Amino acid sequence: MLIGAGSGVAPLMSIARYAAARGASVPMVLLSSSRDRSTVLFRASLEGLERRAPWLSVVHTFTRSPGEGYIRYHRRVDASMINEVAHALGLGPADMSYLVAGPAAMVGAVREAISSLGVPDARVSSESHA
Repeated sequence: MLIGAGSGVAPLMSIARYAAARGASVPMVLLSSSRDRSTVLFRASLEGLERRAPWLSVVHTFTRSPGEGYIRYHRRVDASMINEVAHALGLGPADMSYLVAGPAAMVGAVREAISSLGVPDARVSSESHA
């Protein structure tokens, strides 16, 4: 599971593109947190890649757009959301590996949420910025 917010979505998009170019078949989900639809980085590219790559699921959460019907989640990434997204793939959270990228506070909060689901630290990588 790739989880990103803000410019942290850029390296995750690169990973998804690389996986597509290599002919990936392992299920992957990219959970993108944005303020609202207008601030989704790579929106068109993500939608196109998701259409072409059956192994990729893109899930959005908007933190400042509660009435937006485009997406299911309207809050910051939390343990409940991660658990639901993992189960939608037919996996438990501890069965997955994670890469979290974005602002330092978000990365820290998401790492804590993942840990609270019983995921070993060795299965979680992160990249943060100020």
